[in-house]
Amino acid sequence: MRISIYPNAKSDRDYRSAVGLGKEQFKALAEKFSACYQVPQYEFVENFGHERAIQSGAEGLFLVLFYLKNYPTLDVLAMSFGVSRSVVSGYVNQFQSILKTVLHQENVMP
Repeated sequence: MRISIYPNAKSDRDYRSAVGLGKEQFKALAEKFSACYQVPQYEFVENFGHERAIQSGAEGLFLVLFYLKNYPTLDVLAMSFGVSRSVVSGYVNQFQSILKTVLHQENVMP
């Protein structure tokens, strides 16, 4: 069974502590992020392909924002999202690229 910290964020304070955005700000950004997120053909999987490592675009956004705000080691990030170090490394790279694209589309990048 895969365990992730993403479902534990419930309140505005939880979201601000974990990712630096309020709950509503996060949800608005998650909609735009999810529109750009497509599951790649080489999908990063755990448990020999029985379930996707990251369940949604919102969880992917949470992962990358958590990483950028708190800058944990990949080992700690992997434990926090219930995936292996190599899987989380691939996701960080993929999700940073998507986040950059979304922020450019929103005209908030320098």
